[in-house]
Amino acid sequence: SWADWDPGQITSFINVMSKPFQRLHFGGEHTAVANPGMESAMESGERAANEVIAALLPGRDISASGRAELLFMRCQACHSTAQGDAHKLGPNLFGIVDSQAAGHEDFEYSEALLQSGLQWDRQVLAAWIRDPGQVVPGNAMVYQNTLTEAEISDLIDYLARVQ
Repeated sequence: SWADWDPGQITSFINVMSKPFQRLHFGGEHTAVANPGMESAMESGERAANEVIAALLPGRDISASGRAELLFMRCQACHSTAQGDAHKLGPNLFGIVDSQAAGHEDFEYSEALLQSGLQWDRQVLAAWIRDPGQVVPGNAMVYQNTLTEAEISDLIDYLARVQ
């Protein structure tokens, strides 16, 4: 379908448009949270695919590590985890657990994160995943958390395993 948006409407409706409705999952450039243009279409497509996968998981016997790997798929539009992989919109997360925030010299971090002095321990990472803007106001990560506390814990366990 095609929508004709007035200024400010997308911002007003993004939280509604990006959520599934019953068995329908929405994707497209105006349903993404973090990126503009084609990147937003890719982000929202990945999000919608992950929502469908997550909807199928309750009936499946899948290990915590498998769930965590599926959870990280939500992050892959902006982050990589393999050692030596290039940064994307966000920095490569290889080795992030227990590392210093803004630790990649070849990535352009926000001034707010550079000045934060944070150490990415599990508690700080969990708070960051819940709400990056609350942990470091003025940071450049645009992200809307939809994870449960258990999923956040599984995701951090995954990040610890890939280092």
